Amino acid sequence: MTETTLHFPKLSRFDRVREPVTFSVPCAQGVLTDVRHLCLYDGPAQLPVQSRALGHWPDGSIRWALVHFQPDLPGNAAKDFALSIDPRASQPEPERTVRVQE
Repeated sequence: MTETTLHFPKLSRFDRVREPVTFSVPCAQGVLTDVRHLCLYDGPAQLPVQSRALGHWPDGSIRWALVHFQPDLPGNAAKDFALSIDPRASQPEPERTVRVQE
């Protein structure tokens, strides 16, 4: 399992609940084969994420992944999250979902 830290500096003096965040992450060739293997943790709790591949290496592995998530960010404090690649993990269901129907 590969892991890196996402650091969010103090953004506001107020708590920011379920703040929408989008970022892209580069991956070395052969490391990430499916975006469903990207896991994001707030301490021991795994957070739901939406992700998709933006580019691929010649071997088919993912070169760049786009990730969306909604963390709770504390007021007047920085916060770290752990991003990892784990082929054994499954994505948790979000607390709330939205369904759009025409």
